[in-house]
Amino acid sequence: MYKEAFRILYQRDKILAKAVAKVLGAKKLKMNTGVKNKINKEIGALITPKNKTRYFKEVPLQELFNILDHYGIVPLQEDNTEWSGILTGREGRAFLRLAPKDTKEDKTYTRYTNAGMLITWYKIGSGKYEIVCYIS
Repeated sequence: MYKEAFRILYQRDKILAKAVAKVLGAKKLKMNTGVKNKINKEIGALITPKNKTRYFKEVPLQELFNILDHYGIVPLQEDNTEWSGILTGREGRAFLRLAPKDTKEDKTYTRYTNAGMLITWYKIGSGKYEIVCYIS
């Protein structure tokens, strides 16, 4: 009897959660594939101009963020606020969620559910960084 009651309550809660999300207008934003391709092309031109690997004195975050800004996109932290920070270490990887700038409410953004920026870096013997970056 209790098992059946809990099953019914669980199903009811799932239905209620969906209804609340619909009423509140919970958005599932998706980045257009064409926009992804354009951004990736610009990132590629920055990192591998004329198909030659470019090495950087530091991870070119500002240049990458400028490309995003051109398309009205902002990188996010885990709490959906605008990303601020540094990338450290001889090598590493970061995955930054993205959102349209016009979705900002208070200090948070509504993020894309199908897009993020992957950045990897590796410091080579000369002291410069090799970068791989793209929008997934």
